[in-house]
Order: sequence, then C-alpha cells, then structure tokens
Amino acid sequence: MTVFAHNDPSDRSVGRAALEALSGQEGSLYRAIFAHSPEAMALTRACDNTMVDVNQEWLRLTGHEREQVLGRTAVEFGLWESESAREQALRPLFAGGELRDVDVTLRTRQGESRVVCMSAVLVTVQSESFILSYSRDVTAL
Repeated sequence: MTVFAHNDPSDRSVGRAALEALSGQEGSLYRAIFAHSPEAMALTRACDNTMVDVNQEWLRLTGHEREQVLGRTAVEFGLWESESAREQALRPLFAGGELRDVDVTLRTRQGESRVVCMSAVLVTVQSESFILSYSRDVTAL
C-alpha cells in the first residue's frame, strides 16, 4: 500500500517517516485495518492538512484516485466547499481531540454533494500529529 506520494521530494519524508515507524506487527495491523475497513478512512497530516493516506472505500465514496489526492489538501481538490467549511466541521476535533458522528457535506470528484457521518481522532506518531477520519455516506438516509 502506498502510504504517501507527493510531487515535492522535500515534503515526502515528513508523513512517511512517521508512518513507517509503525513497523512489524503494529504496522501490519494498521495496514490491514485501514485497507479493509468498510468505512471510508483518510489520514491527514494535522500541521498542514495534507492527505497522507486514504483507503479504497474513501476512493469509492469520493470518486477520486489516490494519485490525485495524496500530498494535497482536501480543499485543493474540492472535497470541502472551502477551508472555513472544513474548519467549522472539524472545530470539535481540535477543541477536544475527537469528533463523533457529525454530518457534513462533502463533494465528490464529479461535483455531487454527499452527506457523510464523520468521526475523527487526533493521533500522534513520533511527535507528529495526524487526523484519522472515518466517513459513512448517509445521503440517502
């Protein structure tokens, strides 16, 4: 599984080094849970909001391809309407370290609006903070 891809080689090691610290059994467990989750999952570097990893369900939900999103922010590729919309939705995460079952509207690659029930936690790996988010499409509910 590709953990991080970015066009700027100077930035590549920042997220990758922290994730590669999850070695052995711990790293295998992370990769298995992340890859096989029925929830759309994304891992974002908290300091600059850069997407570090997404799973197959996230790609299916959003219509994006992995190469289009890793190394970019979700606002850059249009997942959120604006940075202020993202900040407002994630405010509880930054205030209390977690976000639980909050309905937010995201846009797919095709421009369709999707209401997702989002949860997220702040995790730290080797002194670097990441946002691990889980999303479930509830548009039709």
